[in-house]
Amino acid sequence: MRLVLFALIVCAIVGIGLHAAADEPPLTDGWYVDEGACPFEGCTYRDWTAEADTLLYAAPWSTQVAGTAATGDTVEGQTGIVYTKPVPIKVAYPTRVEVYKNGLGLIGLDLAPGQTLYLLTNLGEGAFLSWFSGQLLDFEPDATMLTDLPGIGWGVASCRGPSAQCWWLAEPGRQRYESVWWAKIRLPDGTSGWTRELGNFGNIDALG
Repeated sequence: MRLVLFALIVCAIVGIGLHAAADEPPLTDGWYVDEGACPFEGCTYRDWTAEADTLLYAAPWSTQVAGTAATGDTVEGQTGIVYTKPVPIKVAYPTRVEVYKNGLGLIGLDLAPGQTLYLLTNLGEGAFLSWFSGQLLDFEPDATMLTDLPGIGWGVASCRGPSAQCWWLAEPGRQRYESVWWAKIRLPDGTSGWTRELGNFGNIDALG
């Protein structure tokens, strides 16, 4: 009987752990890894123009040089990876928000106190790829919420008491939003490599 009870307790603890893990986005070395992302509205992988000499590396975060994009080169932006430190949005008041979900379009999402929504990749125009309860969603926080968030000039810091208009929880000393974009580029001679010096390239923005 004791063995059965012990097994049930272990299963319950494991179940709780799995539930907690599902509530948080998957991380690699503390980063959420968004493969294939192009992190602003109009961002496009296509032919780019090198506006400054730029070293390319064998892989993201590598120090092994794979080649150099020379000023004036037309290069191919092939793909990219955006690494983000997720920002937790703590729910303090029952609310319903609108989000975009692949395959379903715009849907209503009910949030309850104690739950957490995580902001991931900045998609531009105020929208973020977000994680909630094991789901990836596109979420656009309202302007009141995005006031002083360290790292992008916005923040979840204006609420002092939960209400229908102020449903999130202010967190003094909250984690800073950090995001690093690496892009894979192919040079005119066919060599490919990675860089995060994306300000050195033109023709990235299809809207600009």
